[in-house]
Amino acid sequence: MYLLKRIQNSLFVVLIWYAACHILLPANATAEDKRPNILFIIADDQSPFDLQVYNPSSTLETPVISQLASDGMTLDSAYHMGAWTGGVCTPSR
Repeated sequence: MYLLKRIQNSLFVVLIWYAACHILLPANATAEDKRPNILFIIADDQSPFDLQVYNPSSTLETPVISQLASDGMTLDSAYHMGAWTGGVCTPSR
C-alpha cells in the first residue's frame, strides 16, 4: 500500500510539473519574440535642441534620427547628470 501511494504521489507531481511547463512556456516562442527593440543614442556635448526631433527649426539635418523618432518613442524629460545643477562651464571629460 505504501509503494502504491508513493507511485501515485510521484505521478501526480510529474503531471503537475508537466502541465505547468506547458502552460508557462509556450512551445513556439523564440528568444527574438521576447526581446524588446531598444536603441539608445548617446552623444557627448550635444544639446537635444540640436536635433530636429526636439527643435523643428534646427539647422542640423538628421533625417534618420527623425525617422526613428517618428516610428518609435522619444524621451523628452531628462534631468541633469550627477548633481543638482548641470555642468555649464566645466569640461565634459
